Amino acid sequence: MRSVSGLMSGYFSNSGPGLLVERSGLPIEITKNEWVVLKDPERMHRIYGFKGRPDSLRFFVEELLDYQERLGHHSEITITVNEVRVEVYTHGVQRITNLDKELAREADSIYQDSKEI
Repeated sequence: MRSVSGLMSGYFSNSGPGLLVERSGLPIEITKNEWVVLKDPERMHRIYGFKGRPDSLRFFVEELLDYQERLGHHSEITITVNEVRVEVYTHGVQRITNLDKELAREADSIYQDSKEI
């Protein structure tokens, strides 16, 4: 009797026809990006990853800037080669308000859209 791995080996080989092909890498890099609350002053920040996707990064930043103009509330945006860091809080009260949470939700939505580019 053959083992399960023996039965399935043909499906995972790179030589010959098979239903599944083992890949050495993923087409995208998965990173855990979540909003983090920082103190002194209370503020939210998140880092969005764009490794190998400069057009997506550009789209994200432009859309976020346009949204902030319409909202009349702005975040601090730091751009590096593969990341965009967004930090937001309401300066007048030195803490997180509903406007900040709204901006964060929209930034997440724009980021999801940027993955399609």
